[in-house]
Amino acid sequence: MKYERSTSAMVESALVALIVTIIVLTIGYIPFIGYLTAFMPAMFAVVWIRRGRHYGVLSVCVSSIISFILGFPVEAFMTLAYGGIIAAFMGEGIRQKLKASQVILLGAIGAALSSVVIFAFTELLTGVGLTQIFTEAIEETKAMISAADLDPTIATDLGKQMDLLTVQMKNMLPFILIMSGMFTAILNHWAITKGLKRIRYEVPEAGKFRDFELPKNVFLGSMIMMLLSWLSGVMGLGNSDALFINVMLVVVLVFSIQGAAVAVFFMYRQKFPRAAVVALSVGGILFYSMLQFPLFVLGMLETIINLRGRMRSNA
Repeated sequence: MKYERSTSAMVESALVALIVTIIVLTIGYIPFIGYLTAFMPAMFAVVWIRRGRHYGVLSVCVSSIISFILGFPVEAFMTLAYGGIIAAFMGEGIRQKLKASQVILLGAIGAALSSVVIFAFTELLTGVGLTQIFTEAIEETKAMISAADLDPTIATDLGKQMDLLTVQMKNMLPFILIMSGMFTAILNHWAITKGLKRIRYEVPEAGKFRDFELPKNVFLGSMIMMLLSWLSGVMGLGNSDALFINVMLVVVLVFSIQGAAVAVFFMYRQKFPRAAVVALSVGGILFYSMLQFPLFVLGMLETIINLRGRMRSNA
């Protein structure tokens, strides 16, 4: 019986490895298939969760080795760094029965780590780093503007805006990696849960977004991080401005998500029509830049004085 289970696990690992390899190798012929690589970690994570760590690692390694043997070293490394790292973080989180928010947080950390590994390896081989890629892209855009037949004043203003954008992108690079990692984790968590439920594997329920709640120590931790980043500026340690900006952006994002959950909770509590809740939620996403500060304040108030708890107690 044990032998049969081992054989079944090996076959499943091999099939997943083969499917991922086929998807990766057909991107050059059918570019649209490239979108499926976003779900690569989810495919490996299902094996990791169902069959254990050994078979999860085996599946990743086999897929990477096949790609390398067939003459696709870049794709082989991407499979290891992107698919393997995120699958390990999220797969282990689900195996440990963590909450959905905690699994997504682990996935975001894994995605950010995989991005750092990929770009560090790329810079090691080519000498071109991530900041240089952004800079060269902006410089090419400026060259196109200069070549165009534009009014000199407009061309000068656009050039200044491009220079400002370059500085902002360099300063916000850590935050951009965190944001992209979070979206990657959310996407793959959705795919993992859907896949596991189809094969009747028990997964902890994600819960409703309106009940999302940050741990109480997040407020204290955020204040400590902001204080430390401010002190680094006072002491003149490194690029303190960039550090403070990224810490501030992460703090605002986290508490804005909490504030959005409170807003949705309020709409359901006041018995808003479902269509109105959906419309307002979509509008909030589209106009997030305008609603960022009020959502941030609402999230802070929820963490400090427990707004939803007071609403429930007053019912």
